[in-house]
Amino acid sequence: MAETTPTPTGGSSGDIVRRTEERIRAELAERVGAGPSAGWAEIGDKLEDRIRGEIAELAGDKPESSWAEIADRIEDRIKTALGGWAGVDPQDDWTTAGRKIEAATRRRAANLAGAANDQDPTWGEVGQAVEKQVRSRVASWAGTSGEEDWDTVGKKLVHQAQEKGQEWWRDQVQGGGSGPTRPSAAS
Repeated sequence: MAETTPTPTGGSSGDIVRRTEERIRAELAERVGAGPSAGWAEIGDKLEDRIRGEIAELAGDKPESSWAEIADRIEDRIKTALGGWAGVDPQDDWTTAGRKIEAATRRRAANLAGAANDQDPTWGEVGQAVEKQVRSRVASWAGTSGEEDWDTVGKKLVHQAQEKGQEWWRDQVQGGGSGPTRPSAAS
């Protein structure tokens, strides 16, 4: 029925659809570099080649590279971008890359925490160094040594707070007075 329905411009609606499709097909064929009589399959192939070539160039590869080659190049770039600081190489598999990043992160954390300058500190050693720094800071508020255990530091801190009052506590912990202040993010 649609074939025989007249339109205001003369011709059936089926004719209009065919002419519209032909015009779209011809324009797409020209844009992707296919011949004017190219079918949809050829247009699709040319379009895929063009898109793949552009993505390959963006990834730093040759335009004629395969999708697998492009993916490998992008993966290599991601590895070095995310883990280059940790010694990750493009040829490393993701397990090796993850291990290198974790080890480098642990070494940096150990350095920041003041842990022993060991080549491969454990997370436990990093945690102990952080705990020692925190205990030393709190011990300084209590007027005692950072070498004291937490029980001793806690008792002396409570004694100081009871003896010197709320203002002392505020000054020590919030840094409002002349006593020790909280460390800044840069320290």
